Amino acid sequence: MKVTSKTRVMRQGATTMDTDSDKAWAAMSKFAVYLFLVAPVLALLGAWALRDLWLWFVVPLGVPALGLAQAAGIRLLASYLAFQYPLRRKDGEGGEDPSPSIAHICLTGVLVTLVAWGFGWAIHQLG
Repeated sequence: MKVTSKTRVMRQGATTMDTDSDKAWAAMSKFAVYLFLVAPVLALLGAWALRDLWLWFVVPLGVPALGLAQAAGIRLLASYLAFQYPLRRKDGEGGEDPSPSIAHICLTGVLVTLVAWGFGWAIHQLG
């Protein structure tokens, strides 16, 4: 049997339960990293962007400004109401990975926020 980097060699006496357990722990650790490290940073960045966008476009209409906590709450409510399951992505071997990687989640969250914030800033400068 040819062993490649994608092949997992089971130790002697290991069962399918062992590999399933390893996969479960790996998934839980990914989730914990996202929940406790990545999500708070993305939430703060998004709240900061929303606060500025609100200040630039809504406050001139006579609506009071938002604080950072209020902006974070509005983002949380909006994301809860608009939640969609992530699309499946293909891995290099033609199989499917049902969840995006932590790096993919981070990059997508930061890029989407920064692009929206950047376009908002540019539009605000024109007005």
